[in-house]
Amino acid sequence: MTLTPPITENASPGYLSRKALALYAGVSLRTVANWLADHVRPLPSYRFGDRVVIKRTDFEIWALGHRQVGSTLEAKIDRKRMRVKKMVVRKLVRRRAA
Repeated sequence: MTLTPPITENASPGYLSRKALALYAGVSLRTVANWLADHVRPLPSYRFGDRVVIKRTDFEIWALGHRQVGSTLEAKIDRKRMRVKKMVVRKLVRRRAA
């Protein structure tokens, strides 16, 4: 399934306004503003006076850099399981040493 970005009267095809990007990505305008202002990996954009546009392909490449495999909840559960396993092993080793 291919997403088709909404075309606004002010943006060329292939370029998205902040509002159009928010609709395309399914996020709020504030989230788009945070992406643009990120100090570590900001979303690439083009500024023409007060207008800011984002190239759709730039957004897709940038988004791939933020891809996560598996949920963060699963990762937390796995870390918790590992801590519990280590704790149980330590207790068993102490019992056998005593």
